[in-house]
Amino acid sequence: MDVLKEAVLGWALWIDLIALALIALTKFFSNTKSSWAGVGCILIVIALGNAISLVSVGINPNEHIASLFGLAVLGSLGVRLFSNWLTDGAT
Repeated sequence: MDVLKEAVLGWALWIDLIALALIALTKFFSNTKSSWAGVGCILIVIALGNAISLVSVGINPNEHIASLFGLAVLGSLGVRLFSNWLTDGAT
């Protein structure tokens, strides 16, 4: 079980790094509101996926940086990017 926990933690860290690379690539190559909305949706899915995968193997998400970074940074940034796209032009 410890091997599985370590594998899931490593996977969560790699996914967080991929999310950061996705943010950088979007900034430099496709800086439009709709592409940021798409990235926002992907970040929300990554944040939820990290938390669910850690809980499913018995790891408390509050104890590991991969889940904390995913939920606090990627999740909130994803919601912000998507909501900016939804409210664009709203008065």
